[in-house]
Amino acid sequence: MIIDNIWMIQIPDNEVSQKYARHTTDSWNIHGHTVKWFNAVTPDTLTRPFNSVSYHNHRQCTPTELAAWESHWALWNHCYESGEDITVIEHDTLCITPRRECKKLPYDIYSICDYYWDDWDRYGKRFEGHPYWGSKLKLVPITSGYCMTPKGAERVLNYCENRTLIKYSDDILLDRMNDDMRTDEHQRDYQWIGSVGFDNFVDRNKIVGYSRPIWKEELGGTVEH
Repeated sequence: MIIDNIWMIQIPDNEVSQKYARHTTDSWNIHGHTVKWFNAVTPDTLTRPFNSVSYHNHRQCTPTELAAWESHWALWNHCYESGEDITVIEHDTLCITPRRECKKLPYDIYSICDYYWDDWDRYGKRFEGHPYWGSKLKLVPITSGYCMTPKGAERVLNYCENRTLIKYSDDILLDRMNDDMRTDEHQRDYQWIGSVGFDNFVDRNKIVGYSRPIWKEELGGTVEH
């Protein structure tokens, strides 16, 4: 089974977030999982622990992007400080796999979310043009759902410390998930994402579709891009 310590990032006083969270939590419960809710950081509660964060050096992150960033960062710290493996999902991540079929993988960071059916047309098109999440491979942003060990959390936190960040949290998490691929003998076995450099290989063995993102046009989202 996946790491049975599941935290869902949701915004307590946000109607859109709560509607997604209630719907997706039911899907996790129905499939035998137990989910704990984590109160998201909001633009009003930002502590800004990072050096300047920009979106691929094109623009500064919006306040809601920074809040999402910091919410994940808080859970990485929780994972590292508690010494416990953790699963992190967002409020719009729907479970589609029974608990008994969710195998834990032998990696420090891996994704448990993938696109199904027409998900790209309804959800992922919002990432068109992004060097990681655009139309080339149609990867789900890893922050939708991932498992992490304290060792993996330490790796991500160490990367973020004392560094001017020019990538979003999803991008940094994907890079760190694939740290073990930084050797010549591994290069030929992995897919190339666009032409954005050696950092951006992805090991498909570390992406399992136990869940999927959902997008409801009538609700929209909570992060302004």
